[in-house]
Amino acid sequence: MTSTITSTSNLTRGLQTVVLQELGPVPVVELDWFLSNLLPEASSRSNTEDGSNVDIEDFMKNLASKGDWSDSKLGEDQIFQRIVEAVATATGNLKFNSYLSQLSESNKSHLDGFFTLENEAAPVQSTGSSEWWDIACPIEFNKSCGKAALEDNVANMKWSLNHIMSEDARRRFTFGITIEGADTRFWFASRSVVLVSESFDFIKDPRPLIRMIHFLTHASEEQLGYDTTMHRSQSQLTINVGGRVFHTEELLDDFAADSLLGRGTRVWSGFFEDGTRAVLKDCWMGCDRQLEGDVLTTLRELHSKLDDPEKPNFDDYFLTVVAHGKARLLGGAEDDTQEMMNGKVPAAIDWLDATDDPRVRPDPQKVERVVRHAFKCRCHYRISFREAATPLYEVVDLQNYMTALRDTAIAIGILHRLGYVHRDISLGNVLLYDGGGRLSDLEYCRSSSEPDRHDAQTGTPDFMSVEVDIGERLFVPPNGYGHLAYSSPPFKYFALHDAESVWWLFAFALFCNGVQGESPDAAREDRQVENAEEMFPMAFNSAVRQRRFVFPGSFGRMKSSLPSVLHPLFDVAEDLRCQLGQAYRAAELTETLELGGVHLALLQLRETLDRAIKLSQGITLVLGLEFDHTRPATPSVEEVEEDTG
Repeated sequence: MTSTITSTSNLTRGLQTVVLQELGPVPVVELDWFLSNLLPEASSRSNTEDGSNVDIEDFMKNLASKGDWSDSKLGEDQIFQRIVEAVATATGNLKFNSYLSQLSESNKSHLDGFFTLENEAAPVQSTGSSEWWDIACPIEFNKSCGKAALEDNVANMKWSLNHIMSEDARRRFTFGITIEGADTRFWFASRSVVLVSESFDFIKDPRPLIRMIHFLTHASEEQLGYDTTMHRSQSQLTINVGGRVFHTEELLDDFAADSLLGRGTRVWSGFFEDGTRAVLKDCWMGCDRQLEGDVLTTLRELHSKLDDPEKPNFDDYFLTVVAHGKARLLGGAEDDTQEMMNGKVPAAIDWLDATDDPRVRPDPQKVERVVRHAFKCRCHYRISFREAATPLYEVVDLQNYMTALRDTAIAIGILHRLGYVHRDISLGNVLLYDGGGRLSDLEYCRSSSEPDRHDAQTGTPDFMSVEVDIGERLFVPPNGYGHLAYSSPPFKYFALHDAESVWWLFAFALFCNGVQGESPDAAREDRQVENAEEMFPMAFNSAVRQRRFVFPGSFGRMKSSLPSVLHPLFDVAEDLRCQLGQAYRAAELTETLELGGVHLALLQLRETLDRAIKLSQGITLVLGLEFDHTRPATPSVEEVEEDTG
């Protein structure tokens, strides 16, 4: 069966380089480790043996009978088809076309071949083309061997794995196969890790390839990495959420799913089978994190016990949970990225990448320690909300934007009164709903009294407090000799760090967007782009970013780069920056950071944002800096976390 493949993802060819850089060097695991921990015995598609005892001589005879391996007249897809046919013949009882078909023509992403799942959940299109959600396993094949062939296959496989996980919401993980000449490698990708097996010569020892193809053609959908709690019907999905069935209507957001490694968050609007309308968020959260639904329940209960008739209404500033829970496998076990690997952490022995740059290739002798350190177990979690809200990065009415920031400041104040901090305020989790702001994504929210762990650098880099970014106090006043005049408390995340994130969101609106109706001014626009890139570098430990917030005058010099209509709002941003600096210094003069002064600082923040709301009336943003020389202005809202435990 031959077919072409059409990409429908919002990832574009121009992002392939970004994908390759993001994934970086791929950890290499021993072939036996890969086979033992990633290929369980195929359970549901056939009663045949697992393929390990197939007569090797028969396999080689079948392969040889198909023609000269080095025949340059044959295309790579034709040669690979011979390999598959030979394995299919050797495995005897294997019915190759019963459940999977090999589609061989190249496509725009240079995919040389792939297996597809042929069932009602992922039908092959009647036009003869196949979408990315049909693909169970991509294959990259090169008749020649050597560095160039390997680099090409590695780059294409990284892109294909990323694209499959981005395109298909049902994919928990996926496999891949690359072959250069006879050098063969197996690939595995989940939301936690991308792994590749050490290479083997399938001509000299075809048993691993036989086992892999036998597995792919006999494994259950769950073993192939499909989520059996999601079912596709035409373009929509039915999804199990905490024991209830949710029907999707519209995909609202899948920006974070474009990154293979991470939470892979998707958001849909839809309804439950009883007719209740809701918005569903599907994500892969850290296994050590609290469930957002449980956090909201705890906070709501604590707020209800506050003896204050003037307290804000909790439900005006946070979302309302309809149903939530971890996704589970058919046997009832929780779905997480470590159990996918037989409960193991990757035992890597080397790196594989399409680059020899020593700056991005760690010492291979340290690879296992580095991989174990970097591996983050993620569990599959779903939560549905009553409110269909708009994330801040889609808001173009600047007055609505500032209103959402003001209400976020109120939400921070509520958390502070309850003894909690949010720790991950960004463009993606500040929402606009019914004319007001809602604060979401509470999985990183925790009690202020809980000791900081080594992973205190939690949040989105562009909106993170500069103190949290470096893990040090920056507002401790020196005495006349340049030494500390007192003993500052140890570094600890507290409410002002959340408040500072609101300031960075304010600055982002001013510097990283255009204004509708503004007259062109190339020189000013160039300065705005330069300032935006300095303020929001999408990286940790930016010295320029720190100076802009901490030092008087450093931020003030940037005013002239903005459209004149934003100058009054810039003055408000400067006032906010000064107020936060004073609040930091006052808080750090004490032995504790949780005094009433912090609460007063949050009230002042709200009042100042009220000024911004009035000044922003009638201003419409043009999202992103649409100048020829600028990068996309909307950064990822995926959390970035440094684990050192």
